[in-house]
Amino acid sequence: MNNSNNPVKNEMNTVETPEQDIARLRAENAQLKSSQSLANGIKLGTNKDTGEFTGTVCLYGLGRFPVALYRSQWEALFKAKDSVEAFITAHRAELDQCEVNRKSKTKIVA
Repeated sequence: MNNSNNPVKNEMNTVETPEQDIARLRAENAQLKSSQSLANGIKLGTNKDTGEFTGTVCLYGLGRFPVALYRSQWEALFKAKDSVEAFITAHRAELDQCEVNRKSKTKIVA
């Protein structure tokens, strides 16, 4: 069992105190949180049980769950971009705005 004052070896096989270990892990966690964006949140969809490709493209970072669409659905969405933007502009006052926090929970902001 590890005493709180005993040094520990990290994955790079270097010795650090528990406080140093916690500080390093917090820094790594902060870096991972800050690097989460839509650009790096695009992946091929896979079945979580079998690992097989599902034929979808998954977009992470918009909410708690990814948006998973087939190629034809993404293409239809891209073609509708101007119509969607015009609709949002026309109804901006009626629409809520959603902020996504990093704990995968959404918050509606009026």
